[in-house]
Amino acid sequence: MTATDENLPDALCVITEVAEAFDALGIAYLVGGSVASSPLGNFRATQDFGQVLAELQSSQARPLANRLGEDYYADANTMRQAIATRKEMRAVSACRYSARTRNRCM
Repeated sequence: MTATDENLPDALCVITEVAEAFDALGIAYLVGGSVASSPLGNFRATQDFGQVLAELQSSQARPLANRLGEDYYADANTMRQAIATRKEMRAVSACRYSARTRNRCM
């Protein structure tokens, strides 16, 4: 399955794109939420992923931001600050808001 497969639900499209970026950069990660639990038989009505935990290094922030591109708000400086302070950060997908991205995901 790739992020360009047709008819993927938004959440699955987004997590597939993010996972592909992590895989390409050698970043270890875990996915939580219904997208992760449903294939294991724990079905939930929500079609989301609550958390993505990643072992991101400061040196990987810019390559990750570049790989996710303009379809995501994923600022490399914000990532580096979160790593330095051991805080969470958010990367927001434009999949629901961008017609170009949504067409690619559907």
